[in-house]
Amino acid sequence: MIVPFFCSTRREPSESRIEEALAISQLSKLQRTYLPMTSSSMTPPALLFIANEIFINNRRKYIECGAGTSTIIAGYAMEPCGGSVVSIEHDADWKSVMEAEIERHGLAEIITIIHCPLQSESDLEWYSLPSTGSGISGEYDFLVVDGPPAYQKGKEQARLPASFLIREHMADNCTVMLDDISRPGEQAVLASWKNEFPSFTYSTTERFAICRRGRSFNAL
Repeated sequence: MIVPFFCSTRREPSESRIEEALAISQLSKLQRTYLPMTSSSMTPPALLFIANEIFINNRRKYIECGAGTSTIIAGYAMEPCGGSVVSIEHDADWKSVMEAEIERHGLAEIITIIHCPLQSESDLEWYSLPSTGSGISGEYDFLVVDGPPAYQKGKEQARLPASFLIREHMADNCTVMLDDISRPGEQAVLASWKNEFPSFTYSTTERFAICRRGRSFNAL
C-alpha cells in the first residue's frame, strides 16, 4: 500500500475531504512508487476522473496542456492497454523534472513531453507548436487542458487557444477536460468553446469541466 501522497491544508467541507480521501485511495492502486503533489497540482478527484475516463471509455491517445501529476496518472492508466500520452509543456526546467519522474515511475515508453515555449497570439500567450516534427500528429481521444498558467491578472483566458487542438486533432469520439473551472477565466473559455463546438455536450463539477463528443459512459 502506497502512503497517501496528498494532504490538503485547506479547510473544506467534510464531503470534499471524504471525496479526496477516496480518490487518493483509488489512485494509490495505480502507482508503483510515491507521486509528489503540491498546492499547484491537480486535485485527486480530477486525477481520478482522468484514470476513470481512460479505463471506462477506452481512451488510447491522450494529449494534455501542462505537465504534472496528471501526466503520471495518465501514463499509469494507459500502461495496461498500450496507449500513449503526449504532454505539452512551456517550461524547460519543469520538463526536466517531469522527465526524471517519468523515468522513476517506469513510464518513459508511454509518455512524451514536448517543450513548446509560450509565444504571443493576439492578446494571449500560447504554446509555440512546431509545424513539423512536434510529436503531435493524428487524432486524440482525450485532451486535458491544465495549462498554460492562467492565474495572473490579464492571463485569465490563457487556455482559450486550446480550441486549436479540439478543432484540428480531436477524434469524432472524444473527451476534453478543462481544469480550474471555478475561476472566471476558465468559465469564459468554456462559454467560448460552447459556441465554437456545438457538437459537444458540456457538464461541470466544482473543479473541472467535461466536454464530450460521441458515445461515452459516465467516468465521475
